[in-house]
Amino acid sequence: MGTRMERYERKQRQKSKNKLKVFFILALVIGLIFGLSLLDDILRNMTDTKEQQIYGIKLEDDSYTIQLFGKDYTIDQEIINSIINNIKSAGENVIDIVDKYKDKILNK
Repeated sequence: MGTRMERYERKQRQKSKNKLKVFFILALVIGLIFGLSLLDDILRNMTDTKEQQIYGIKLEDDSYTIQLFGKDYTIDQEIINSIINNIKSAGENVIDIVDKYKDKILNK
C-alpha cells in the first residue's frame, strides 16, 4: 500500500510542477507581448511614424490582415475557422481516447 501512496504523491507533485510550468510560459508570452507593445510605441514616437507597427491584426471583410515587422499578411477567415475546427476535433478525439482507456489504466 505504501507504493500506491508514493506513486499518488509523485503524480500530484508532477501535476503541480506542470501547472507551474504552464503558468510561467503564459507569463513569458504575456511579457513578450507587453514588451513588443512598449518597443513599438517607443520606436513610433522616436521616428514619428504613426501608421506602421511592429505587429497588428485587422479584420477586413472576410479576411484578417496580420502585420509583423512592417510586412502585411492576409489570411482568409475560412482558413482560420477550419484550423480552429481541426484543433477542436483533435482535442475531442484525445478526450474520447482518454475516457475510453481511463478505467483500464486506473484499475491496474
